[in-house]
Amino acid sequence: MTDLSRPRVLFVVDAGPDVGGGHVMRALTLAGALADRGATCAFLAAPDVATVLDAFADSRMERVAAAATTPEALVTAAEAAAFDAVVFDHFRLQREHQAEIAGGRPALVVDDLADRPLHAGLLLDPGPARRAEDYAGLVGAETRLLLGPAHALVRPAFATAREAA
Repeated sequence: MTDLSRPRVLFVVDAGPDVGGGHVMRALTLAGALADRGATCAFLAAPDVATVLDAFADSRMERVAAAATTPEALVTAAEAAAFDAVVFDHFRLQREHQAEIAGGRPALVVDDLADRPLHAGLLLDPGPARRAEDYAGLVGAETRLLLGPAHALVRPAFATAREAA
């Protein structure tokens, strides 16, 4: 456990030629907001994730090296990381991998598919038509759902532009 006055949040995200960099960009938006509020944010940085971080992450974002974005490589890398909570934005991780990485710590899953079981205390799906019923049987009864566009992870520059419009 780290200093709770500066909680450490581990981000487990996917990137690559087949999935793009959107997962990293969403996570960077949340990580920036958390860092602004005093959290320490670290990314499991497999090579494809590191490429996106190199281009867009600011100096506050720490990295924990991971050999690949495969579940096995991410579990191994997470075992070496010190963190208080975890954020997943990685569609190829199964519930058991998420649970193993979280290791009993609070877990947020960012999802927009509602197509597989997830390990989450908190689930964020910004899809405009998403309903709680879509996640029935996919998350635990205790999982808090944040559904709909009001919960979209929007970078500050875009939020400011919308307010000005």
